[in-house]
Amino acid sequence: MNKNLFFLLLVMLLPGVSGCFFEPYREVERYELPVQQRVKSPLLAVEFINLSGSSTAYRSVDPDGRIRDDARFKWALPPGELVPRSLNRCFAGDGSRRLSGTIDTFAETGGEFVCAGTIRCGNRTVRFRCTAPVTDATPAARAEAAARCVEKLAAETAKVL
Repeated sequence: MNKNLFFLLLVMLLPGVSGCFFEPYREVERYELPVQQRVKSPLLAVEFINLSGSSTAYRSVDPDGRIRDDARFKWALPPGELVPRSLNRCFAGDGSRRLSGTIDTFAETGGEFVCAGTIRCGNRTVRFRCTAPVTDATPAARAEAAARCVEKLAAETAKVL
């Protein structure tokens, strides 16, 4: 009888205790960069290498240097694909001049979003670092800040190259 009572109590307590060990499923939010600015330029971004260390997870760097990747907020593509795709949506032209480059940093740090790396066009290489303030902790505001960085990059690249 004691075995039956023990088994009954175990079955009754298991649902209450299991809530302590398991989180409910939360859908992963995927974001594209909502770029809106158009720049008249013959440039076409073709290949960027992602050296930032981040994949599709949203990355932030704390003031003490700790790196955090958000598992619920992700980019639609890794930075090496997301940035050139967004640049091409900014450029309005025939695409006769090809760009390639690297993405060294693609993360939020100190209340601003930072996108940094190199861009190559022909035999010319230019280092870039674009920042934009993150106005809110929501994923949409963070994606908006990243988009502003890419728009700044598009405008500067069109002037320099």
